Amino acid sequence: MSAPSSELRNLIDLLLIEEPLTREQMAHLEDLLEDDQNLAYYVETMQQEAMLPEGLSMTTAAPQAVKPSKHLRIPAIAALAACLTFFIGLYIGLQQDGSPDISQTSAPAPTYQPEDLAKPAMARITGLVGVRWDNETSNNLLATQGEAEQLTIKSGLMEITYASGVKLTIEGPAKYAVTSATSGHLTQGKLVASVPKGAEGFQIDYAKGKIVDLGTEFALNLQPNKAPEIGVFDGEIEVHTKNNTKPVSLYENQAVRQEPGSEQEEFTAIPFNRDAYVRKLPSRDFAWEMHSPNAEEKVFDVSHLVWKAASYRAIFKWINGHDGVSVRNVELRLDGKLIASDNHLGHCGVLRTARDSIFALDIDEDRFQNGKWTLHAWIEVLPRKPDGATGPYFSSGILQFEEGLASEALAEDFIGKWSYRHLGTNYVRHLNADGTVTLYANGSHLTESFPGSTWSVSNGILRINMPHVKAYEDHVLRDKETLIFVNQPYENAKKIP
Repeated sequence: MSAPSSELRNLIDLLLIEEPLTREQMAHLEDLLEDDQNLAYYVETMQQEAMLPEGLSMTTAAPQAVKPSKHLRIPAIAALAACLTFFIGLYIGLQQDGSPDISQTSAPAPTYQPEDLAKPAMARITGLVGVRWDNETSNNLLATQGEAEQLTIKSGLMEITYASGVKLTIEGPAKYAVTSATSGHLTQGKLVASVPKGAEGFQIDYAKGKIVDLGTEFALNLQPNKAPEIGVFDGEIEVHTKNNTKPVSLYENQAVRQEPGSEQEEFTAIPFNRDAYVRKLPSRDFAWEMHSPNAEEKVFDVSHLVWKAASYRAIFKWINGHDGVSVRNVELRLDGKLIASDNHLGHCGVLRTARDSIFALDIDEDRFQNGKWTLHAWIEVLPRKPDGATGPYFSSGILQFEEGLASEALAEDFIGKWSYRHLGTNYVRHLNADGTVTLYANGSHLTESFPGSTWSVSNGILRINMPHVKAYEDHVLRDKETLIFVNQPYENAKKIP
């Protein structure tokens, strides 16, 4: 067997640490597994990693090896990987040298039978922007036992991702329910569904019928006292009505309005207004660079992120470059008029110099309205030390514009395991309930990391005090499953269930 490509190895690594694959990664993995040698390597790797004799001794009978179909779809592959990862956890916890399982550090691992495993969630809330809830239902887990979860938002954007990879972007005011692993019901609001290869047949029900996907991206707009509007960005869908036995097919760039008739629902062709829909959640990250020692005013258009009166946080984060910077006079303006400001001095750079780079910008109810919202900040390169960097000035980083948990998170929201990648290494960081921190790299416990370090939470910011390096790390939550490193140049971490 020839050596596997680095792309295949990286994707398998992500599966083994239960890192959710993006739509593009899922499609790429499926393409790779069409090759017989790649498929054989995948199966062999999973068997070697998971079905070890020590791990199998925990079950009543060893499973029979089964050669999967060459056309195995990605949802099934992901489910298999999750099960294999579970057995890896059992094996690690049972090692003879007594090294701890990265998810169990006290009680011995129990014996599990397949029926003991919890049913996975059929769908998850994977993103929120400017959401105002109309009820108390705001959990990240949906329909874990097959019961529909009604989600009602007054405003903002909500992203829901199904286990199959189907991704929905819903704009409020909206009411939506997850009804099964392959369907949902929209009562009100704007919805865009992106259905990946292998998840065809996904359907959205609504009062006047249902939409069945045939491999596509489509939109549905339901507003009170208005006729439903349906459009197709790409691919093909079928629209079924209650009174018509034959479905209506729609293709790319086609759109219809569903008018009520006396005996049947009639469709009227309309121009497809693509700009009327939000197809994916907007980015909250904005790049900045400095190439001179002079102070510069940086301006960022954040209109797409300001949906309501709320407590917003501007986080300035250094990524690379040999110069640190100072940030001051951070302002939020509406159509050029000052609405909120935070004038404290913050610093971005390497860990020892980074501090106070989170700026609070609160918009009161009486000052919020729609318009052009811009964030302004003065950034200046820090003075160089005589024995420090030489040559051209350079520093670069990102502004992350957040609201919600960035200011409201409690200590209990941070407790758990967080996975992230940095420079090709997979890390899992445990924020323990006793205020300590444990770190693993590629599954190995880094026993010398965070000695004597403790963490605490204040005003939504988690701070890890690290006496051994005379520095601290700050973190905030974008949502309950996304951890932001404020003063480290790491990617956001994802919570491991």
